[in-house]
Amino acid sequence: MWEWVLSVGAIVFLSSLITILMPKDRFANFVSYIMSILIMFIAIRPLFGGDIYLNNIDFGTSEEVVSIDQNYLQYINELKCKNYTINCEKLVLEIEKSCTSVTILYDTDNFQQFNIKNVIVVLDKVGINQEIEHIYIIEKIKTTLSLYLMIDKGAINVTIE
Repeated sequence: MWEWVLSVGAIVFLSSLITILMPKDRFANFVSYIMSILIMFIAIRPLFGGDIYLNNIDFGTSEEVVSIDQNYLQYINELKCKNYTINCEKLVLEIEKSCTSVTILYDTDNFQQFNIKNVIVVLDKVGINQEIEHIYIIEKIKTTLSLYLMIDKGAINVTIE
């Protein structure tokens, strides 16, 4: 019973406060109307046997454990790897036209986080030799890929076949 009296008193006080603070327009009339309905609902609640509290409602809590579908996670990681590979090939082809392939090696940690371990870029030896300009191109490829993939340049291997 005491909770009911406090509820009615609190809603009447809140309604009065809102009515005083609201500017006098159509919106104030609407808010006043809603507050009146709310006061009426709280006031007549005990007439209908109304101890209506959310803590009495059973929401059906469950002890089930949610499991992760490993096949789906593997599929997602393979898609990430494929997309990274395609984008890396595009980046390398912008630098050097003799790129034949880009291979990305990755693993996942305990939280199924995708981690790139190594990147292997294969260049065709027809377009590349060991001159200074080509060593510069190899360094540019490593720098570009390391910035794109956010990995260390040491994890990128550029080979010439």
